[in-house]
This record gives sequence, C-alpha cells and structure tokens, in this order.
Amino acid sequence: MAMTRLRHRWPRSALPSLVMLLSLVLPVFLPTAAHAASEGRIIGGAPVDVADHPWVVALVDTASRRAFCAGALVAPTKVMTAGHCAATREPRRLRVVAGRTDLVAAHTGSVARVSDAVVHPDLHTPLAYGHDVAVLTLDRPLPYPTLPWAEPGDESPYQPGGTASVFGWGRTEEDGTASTHQLRVASVPMWDDERCAAAYPGRVDRESMVCAGAGGADACQGDSGGPLVVDGRVVGLVSWGTGCGRPDRPGVYTRLSHLADWVDAAVRSA
Repeated sequence: MAMTRLRHRWPRSALPSLVMLLSLVLPVFLPTAAHAASEGRIIGGAPVDVADHPWVVALVDTASRRAFCAGALVAPTKVMTAGHCAATREPRRLRVVAGRTDLVAAHTGSVARVSDAVVHPDLHTPLAYGHDVAVLTLDRPLPYPTLPWAEPGDESPYQPGGTASVFGWGRTEEDGTASTHQLRVASVPMWDDERCAAAYPGRVDRESMVCAGAGGADACQGDSGGPLVVDGRVVGLVSWGTGCGRPDRPGVYTRLSHLADWVDAAVRSA
C-alpha cells in the first residue's frame, strides 16, 4: 500500500542504535532522516568512494551520536547543508565527518566541530521547506577539496530531462531501516517546474525548490542536506518529498541558483 509519509530526511527518534562506538573523538552511528518527516538514504543508487567525491560530508548530532544529515564542503571551514538540518540544533552539538566512505570506519577521515550555523532567514517561507539552506562554520579547516555552487540566476542545471547526481548515507529502502553506512550516489533526472508543482499541489515554491528523481532513483530518509551535483557544482540540496523512489513523487531539492548570493555572503563571513 502506498505511504503518504513525508520524507524530509529528518531523524527518527525511535530508530535503534545499530552501530557500536566508532571513535575516541566521536561515536558515529548509522544515519537517520531525509524527506520532510523522517530519515534518508540513497534509493536505486550505487556505493561510491568518498575519495572520488571528497567534498561530501556527514553531519552528526553528539546527543544522539548518529549521522542525521549530509552536506557539501564549500570552503575549508564551511559546509552547506539543508536549513532544516541545522535550524533546531545548537552548533556545539554538531560534528562534521569528512573523508569517510564507511561511517563505521572511525580510523579514516576527519571530524570537525561546528562553531556556528547560519540558517536562511526565510526558511519555511513562503511554504514549508522554502529557502531550505544553511551554512556551517567549522572550528578548523578540513584538508579536502571543496565544491563550488550554482551561479546566481543560472537555470541551465535545472533543464527538464537533464541528469544530476545526489549523494548521501541515508536509507536504501523507503520502509527499511538504515541498513548501510556506505556512501552512495544516484543519478536522477530533473523535472520541469509545472510537473513538479502538479506532483505536490500547493506545496512547491518554484523560486526556491526544484524536483528531481524517477521511480527507483531518489534520495530518502537520512539524506537531507546531501548535494545535488551537475557539472561539478552543487545546484541543490536534499530537502523533502513523499516516500522514496516513487515514480509520481520526485525528491524536492533546494534550488541554489536562487539562493546563491545569500550562500556566497554566508560562506565569506567569518
């Protein structure tokens, strides 16, 4: 039976702790959360080595000791993620894990503290998950390449039928548990704005949201904030949706070309 649950790639408090203590610095558990009301993991994708995409990072909450969202390293001390990933958490509770393909492999990669988090002031305006972007400042620079973002007003990455790549550590099945801690990637087709709006009547802000996905290829719970990449630029962030991988319910992403000036100012701030 089809589910109506939203999948904002948000953590589910009832999710069992499936992973043992991982690190002397920070215990990282299996990811949770993703479309507008639960968790997330890539659907219909494939495992990928973080060495090939070193700007993909995981966000961990020290209270739950779980990875709950993803993000993109856009400057040595700055991470871009979905606004809803940071809006209700104190920066001191957050850690960023980079350079780690397998979140259980605590001996690999780097862990940085979050010293500040700036959430777009219009988050959830004019609709829920509108302007869904935040920039985190780290307590130290991370030694990995960074990823540029969409240029202001550049609509070329969003052409219907074009293909983007989405990354995350979220669920691999809509109804499953977070069964893997391996970074994954999926190729998803872009939707035109009219079709996107028709899929979610009254819930899509065309200026700050864009749809992508196909039956069997999608982000899911726990993938929130994960980068949507076209031609070497992050053009979207996993934000929300209904279910995971349904042919008539695409993933909805933050449309970064509309928010690029705000992101630029946030990244350049001290």
